[in-house]
Amino acid sequence: MKKEIITPYGDIRNNLQTFDVVNCIYGDQWYNPVHWFLGAIGHTAMVYRCKTTGQIMIYESTTTSKLDKRTGVQLRPMKEWVDNYPGKIYIRPTTIEGGVRREAAEILCTRHIKKYRGTEYPDLSTWRWIWFLANAAIDLPFKTGLQNPDIDTVMFCTHLFGHVYRYCGLASLNLNPAELQPDDLRHDIHNFLIYLSAGVSIGNEIRIK
Repeated sequence: MKKEIITPYGDIRNNLQTFDVVNCIYGDQWYNPVHWFLGAIGHTAMVYRCKTTGQIMIYESTTTSKLDKRTGVQLRPMKEWVDNYPGKIYIRPTTIEGGVRREAAEILCTRHIKKYRGTEYPDLSTWRWIWFLANAAIDLPFKTGLQNPDIDTVMFCTHLFGHVYRYCGLASLNLNPAELQPDDLRHDIHNFLIYLSAGVSIGNEIRIK
């Protein structure tokens, strides 16, 4: 297997922009079954660059609480997040044609954060929400009537990502964010690209850890 090139976070930081895709593969303990399981599922997050301060943040929804025990939708400093993430991290740069359009989308993204920050992650102690996440991972080539409802009362990782894109006008209104799963932003990214608005594109992965 070809060894992956790792570009240090410090080398790529100045090029990062709001809406860049962050794909993660959890796990740095080969002997730990929990790391195997979470690594198989994957995780999706998004870059957010604060226009006022220039600070680079990670916008995500997660059950993996940090020292402050917070879960759900949250915003964290990216450097700290990268340093502490136990696994592989990949970036896909997002290009938006037209400076005015990007600026408008970034204003909407700030509004999204103010509105949805603190939204809970689905409660995986209940069968209802276990099925909600499992159903998002089932991609059948035909409609079954079993698609997840398009809700925003709870959000898992890729659900949040797709919701931001649609909210900010970067993805079609036909996109149901609750039907996305992490691999739709990695190996099966064509499942997401078909919903991108004209003038929006997502590039190849760059590994940073």
